[in-house]
Amino acid sequence: MTRQYEKLAPYKVWVLAPKLETEDPNLSYYYDFSQSIEEYTRVFAEMRIEWEWVYVTMTQIKSTVSRIAKSQKEKEALVLNLCDGDEINGAPGVSVIDELEKQKLIYTGADRYFFTITTSKIPMKKAFDKHGVPNAPWR
Repeated sequence: MTRQYEKLAPYKVWVLAPKLETEDPNLSYYYDFSQSIEEYTRVFAEMRIEWEWVYVTMTQIKSTVSRIAKSQKEKEALVLNLCDGDEINGAPGVSVIDELEKQKLIYTGADRYFFTITTSKIPMKKAFDKHGVPNAPWR
């Protein structure tokens, strides 16, 4: 391991990506992570960091995050959470954040508050208005 990455040796990186269970090719297109997986593979190999790509479905959130938490006997988990989906339409999102928090895992990405205020434009616009952030008229 190169010296600059030695501090990451005690960790395993888990990349969580949403998997939408659909037969709709238009929706499936947006959940094709093949290029991302190639990029992560190349980067983590260069850094010599142990990692794993894990797809997350709405029905597997708890079991997936629980498996990661239980794996920490050997190496501490660092989670890159790419799950930013709209759960009403079946794509994992805020529930993944909730489970990561519940299991007390270290993760990147939005916390519940940020996810909630930015998923819908109305709460985001209200927050902008409340704090004097200029934005387009919307009411």
